[in-house]
Amino acid sequence: MKIRGKRLLFGILVIIACIAVPCTGAVMPGWNATIPGISDLSISDDGSRVIVGTNTGRALVYDRNGTLLWETTNRGSVLTGCIGNGSAFLVVSREGLEQNKGELRLFSGNGSQEWFFNSGWVSAMGLSGNRIAIGDRQGNVIVLDKNGGEVARFNDYPKMNVISDLSLSSDGGYVAYANDERNPQVKYVTVSNRAKKAFSRSYTYTTTYADNEPVRQVRLSGDGTCIATAGGEGNHGLLAFYAKNGTRMWSKDISRIGDLEIAGDGSSVYAGTVDGDIRGYSRSGDLEWFFSTGGGVGSLSLSGDGLLAAGTSNGDLNIFNKSGSLLWNTHVSCFPNGDISRVKLSGDGSALAAVSNGRYLWYYPVVMEPGIVLPGTRENATIPNLTPVPALPVNKENETVPEEQHATPLFTGENPAGSQVPGSGSLFPRKNLASPGMTGSNLSFPGIWNVKGLFGKFW
Repeated sequence: MKIRGKRLLFGILVIIACIAVPCTGAVMPGWNATIPGISDLSISDDGSRVIVGTNTGRALVYDRNGTLLWETTNRGSVLTGCIGNGSAFLVVSREGLEQNKGELRLFSGNGSQEWFFNSGWVSAMGLSGNRIAIGDRQGNVIVLDKNGGEVARFNDYPKMNVISDLSLSSDGGYVAYANDERNPQVKYVTVSNRAKKAFSRSYTYTTTYADNEPVRQVRLSGDGTCIATAGGEGNHGLLAFYAKNGTRMWSKDISRIGDLEIAGDGSSVYAGTVDGDIRGYSRSGDLEWFFSTGGGVGSLSLSGDGLLAAGTSNGDLNIFNKSGSLLWNTHVSCFPNGDISRVKLSGDGSALAAVSNGRYLWYYPVVMEPGIVLPGTRENATIPNLTPVPALPVNKENETVPEEQHATPLFTGENPAGSQVPGSGSLFPRKNLASPGMTGSNLSFPGIWNVKGLFGKFW
């Protein structure tokens, strides 16, 4: 009995020791913090600010040195957004799922609340240009201006299916979204004239995978010309690429997709799978590069200059260039594992923030010597010989798209200015953020709003 008792005590001590061991990384982070129940993560364009939300209603803002600048408490779980270099922050509190209850608040850089909007329970959010787009559990897509004023609202009433994901163009003039529904369609919205186009469905009603696989991720290119979507069920994934007129240019039958990114001009599409593959496709659908991580890829993040960050279930953090060369990597070791659930690369590629095990926040300054590629990287890697997979029985490619459906104007007499995708320059005039009946703050907005960290996977 004594021996068995000693063995039991020894086992308990081993477990305690494992739990007490702090997480470590191959590349030492600039700083890290333990925050139980992290639900979302965002980073500023220059990497100087990080904001995290938790499932207990907290929103915390840190600087690049790991100093906690301010914190606010809300009801329910929190989604976050960071504007520009941290001049303002979005905090979405999701209080009542079944009641579609929630609020969106905008805070200045120093933590002062500027405005709030009764948003409902937000299932997807996008931030870009001078607009904010949110999707709720009743099938509404709402576009707001910089002051929190409602610009437009779209839905498929009487259908009220949850918005599974949405994405906004760089100037805020276009929105692509999908509902969580049987045999879903991608919708493409032009905000200026309230035009809504429903794309052809991915499946016919007699396919191998039936017609019940949802579209889980939607990514709209910054210029608004291309849309990439990821769908699937179980271990099956469908990657599809559309032109803005609704023509499906190509589709790929691959393993289930953990996350998706698209280049600003639509020239490249990146998919990370639960089987641990990262795939880079060209605009024409050619597989340009392929990297096997050894762990499921659950999060991708693309910088403004085309660097791609990826986080995996085995604790690896990687950064690739456009051609798929591995430029930077590290490994996070935690108990019981270092599962990376969120990874956010700053717009300028100078900093990386990540979340492991839903409670550990990591911040890394990213330092790479020009032209240096890590050992083992294949600068001109060849595409591996992949076992051919029968093409999915999808609808005919390049088929005719239904006529545009025009949504009801927000209010009579509204005639918003036309929205055009700019070639260059500022997308956002510098103005103080103030709305009627609200205290002014001298808060100015940057030329481009950061979209890092805006999630749309909650349904």
